[in-house]
Amino acid sequence: MSATLGPRGPLAVLVLLQGLISVADWMLLVFLQILVFRLTSSAFDIMLLVLCELVPMLLLGPWAGAVVDRARLKRVLFWSCALRVLLTGLLWLEVVRGQLHALWLLAALGAACNRFFVPAASALLPRLLGEAPIARANALVMGVRMGGMAAGTVLAGLLAGADGNDLVVATIGALLLCAAGCCLRLPGLGGAPAEPGAPQPGLWAELREALQRFGPGLAVPLAASVLVTCALGSFEILALSYVSQVLGRASAEVGQLFGAYGLGMLGGLLLSVWPAAGRRFGALMLASLVLMCACVWGLSQVDRMAWALLFAAVLGLAEGLVLSLSLLRLYQTVPVDYCARMVALLDTATASAFLLSIVLTGLVADRLPTARLLEHIAALLTGLLLLGGAGLFWCTRGPSGWGRIIRR
Repeated sequence: MSATLGPRGPLAVLVLLQGLISVADWMLLVFLQILVFRLTSSAFDIMLLVLCELVPMLLLGPWAGAVVDRARLKRVLFWSCALRVLLTGLLWLEVVRGQLHALWLLAALGAACNRFFVPAASALLPRLLGEAPIARANALVMGVRMGGMAAGTVLAGLLAGADGNDLVVATIGALLLCAAGCCLRLPGLGGAPAEPGAPQPGLWAELREALQRFGPGLAVPLAASVLVTCALGSFEILALSYVSQVLGRASAEVGQLFGAYGLGMLGGLLLSVWPAAGRRFGALMLASLVLMCACVWGLSQVDRMAWALLFAAVLGLAEGLVLSLSLLRLYQTVPVDYCARMVALLDTATASAFLLSIVLTGLVADRLPTARLLEHIAALLTGLLLLGGAGLFWCTRGPSGWGRIIRR
């Protein structure tokens, strides 16, 4: 790899880009939730907002990953940021901020742009590093993203709580403009060009090939990520009602809860850099998932902000470790030419779990007390963990091809 494409310069730009996008994403996410909650005061409507963000992921996810593997990553990243700048500008209009359907539409269009950004940014990391070790770079990128999550949620809560709606929109737009500028500084890496006269396989044929080759080897990271995403979906839907009903605080203070969660995820990412993490992959995954279930139950038992922030931080630590190790295993297993589509497939699977989680949580959130609902969610997650552990034990003890691949 040439000096101009060495890991330090472009990697620094990629890390900065991920940080800017993460802050903007979470500022927008929390800001939209606050706007919806102010309009209707309903957890069900927040569930519909998150659903609008998930539908593009489910519809475009695998296809977008295959498109990104064929495209120039720099171009995909730039246009994703540029289009989102235009969408964010619509939030300057008071008529848009006051219409529930307009907020849902903006959430869906922004998520559609993000479906191309995420696999492109993920596929760029192993291409920049080449043969260099990727564990620390992966933890660094994810750490910056989680730090952006913490900063974005706190900023959105503080600015929106001070009735600074225009300031929130201006901040998000400025961050996205800076991100678009970072995209122009990245190398124009992309998929290998097809040989002249060679038949070009279809996108869906490439997806099937990638799933058959690498799917079984990613079964454990995928299952763990799905369980974590189920917990995250319920947490996101119930956060506002938990802060207002259980803790008795203003809805804008939900940013503190998300901020503690994000800081906890940073701790999980730091643990993933531990040299022995790869050798203790299964033990760390199991311990993190058990800790996650315990923290969800702990949140249902407290009514003070200090304890809630502590449990949210530990919950984030457990989930951050799972997500970081899962993505690291993907990078170590999948060649760079298939990276974007496998990241997109992983995102689609976790989005499906996230969708199911928010739908089920949203349907009952307005009917049950939030604390009682959190107790039921903790019990359900524990049951799914036990069921998944039993299934994994059966697979790895069997003579099937899947069992051999998972064991290896």
